[in-house]
Amino acid sequence: VEHYNVEDRTVLCFFPNVQLAPNTEYLSRVPPGLQDIWGNTIQNEQVYNFTTGNFVYNVTGIDNFESGLLSNWLQPQQSGSTTGIITTQTSMGNNSLYFNLLTGSTRSMRLSYGWDTNANAWLIREYLSGGSPRNVLFDTTYVLQMYVFGDGNGNQIRFAIDDNVPNPAASNHEVSVWYTIDWTGWRLFTWDLGSDPVGSWIGDGSLDGTLRFDSIQLTFGPGASESGTIYIDDLRLATLTTLDIAEGNGKSIPENYALFQNYPNPFNPETTIRYAVAQKPQHVKLAVYDVLGKLVTTLVDETKPAGTYTIRWDGKTNQGKSVGSGTYIYRITIGNFSQTRKMVLLR
Repeated sequence: VEHYNVEDRTVLCFFPNVQLAPNTEYLSRVPPGLQDIWGNTIQNEQVYNFTTGNFVYNVTGIDNFESGLLSNWLQPQQSGSTTGIITTQTSMGNNSLYFNLLTGSTRSMRLSYGWDTNANAWLIREYLSGGSPRNVLFDTTYVLQMYVFGDGNGNQIRFAIDDNVPNPAASNHEVSVWYTIDWTGWRLFTWDLGSDPVGSWIGDGSLDGTLRFDSIQLTFGPGASESGTIYIDDLRLATLTTLDIAEGNGKSIPENYALFQNYPNPFNPETTIRYAVAQKPQHVKLAVYDVLGKLVTTLVDETKPAGTYTIRWDGKTNQGKSVGSGTYIYRITIGNFSQTRKMVLLR
């Protein structure tokens, strides 16, 4: 749990240190009695609940902002598209106080804004001008994502990308729709390039070629704050892998036997292992060993129908004793098929 002060507001952000279970409802509670340093006390319990999905993200990074130099990004004033700002209040830089703990980050991009309320139009184009992040190409099979620490002040944010790369025509700039920053704290901001709508800027509103990241954009609107700061971390691409939660509930029969990489990895205190049984019922043995080959625990030792399965290991032996940090081997045997993978437990 991280605590932040944002314009006289208290923000608590929760960063799970283990992979949450799929298709599971979680409940967060802040009980009465929580008190700040001035003696102000919460009188009523604060409750927030959410339900996880049934997929995991497979991530390809564009820029994690860890270098701290941000030399690949222009200041907002350097983009000819930027308009309606107060120059002295608008800037981009690195930050080492607000960052995404989910990915082990230590830095983020700071984007401060000041709007000229007498202007007729407002746009900040935080442009990715070059470097290796500019060379990342993708298509509409991906989801474009970044973590945004919002200030809750009602300004709007969107992605901009280049279409039909390497054709540099301005008419190939496409954008997501605008999203209002009505949250305070960290949130994963996502544009599913294959299914979410395309916004309106200077392109034709269609994604029909090779894509490349262009910029992060902000705008001002009625009722929004005239100045403030947001933080951005882990700009990335992702694809989704759907998880089969209940044993044997797969919609299709796997074509091949398989043992998948556990998630999360490294893990503490538990992890999930997924495997596939192909074609017909087979006897399955799935066991965990230490690096010397000594049996730690047997997770599965029974006949299973064809299907995709998941099982969780809580880092304990067959006798219920917790094992220490280290590398462990898990091996599956299904008939003549055998496969081994490694996982790391960090206590």
